[in-house]
Amino acid sequence: MNALQRHNHAILRKSLFSPKIITSLNILPNGIIELQDLGWQDYWGDSCRQSLLDKLSLSRHEWIASRFDRKKLDSYVYNYFRLLETALADCLSEKIDLCFLNKVVTFETFSVLASNSPNHAASLFSTRNPNYLLHKIPSPIASDDPKYLPVICLSDPLRRTARLYFHYRRIPIKYSPPR
Repeated sequence: MNALQRHNHAILRKSLFSPKIITSLNILPNGIIELQDLGWQDYWGDSCRQSLLDKLSLSRHEWIASRFDRKKLDSYVYNYFRLLETALADCLSEKIDLCFLNKVVTFETFSVLASNSPNHAASLFSTRNPNYLLHKIPSPIASDDPKYLPVICLSDPLRRTARLYFHYRRIPIKYSPPR
């Protein structure tokens, strides 16, 4: 790894264990990355589903604080999908707006923007995204596989349809010395 890669790697690794929710990754003209993140309350705001959010917050905190101990996974994934199920039902019965549902669906995914490009991409940490982690419950030792990635649509209020970012590239966060 060169110095720039080590610097960016350190930023990503630090954020991996942070309780903050990453909302975007910006690639500056010099190649350095800059993360935008929000605290839990700032991300979710006020919600009529506070008890479900509290359970998700606690299980997510335990998952991250344990440094991704398998024993904490089931609770985290369960609490996320319970919130998703409730948000979908609420949306269908018009009890909540699409903004809250969008926050649930895009939870633990973030946009990737390069300063010199008009294109957008989406990304996630496979150790933090509950959609991705779902396949680890029945097969905890299953290899990471791109077919388990959630479909990510970037939210753009000016477009009538969402465009998919379909290229997958796995970049490990663990540092391994060059061979």
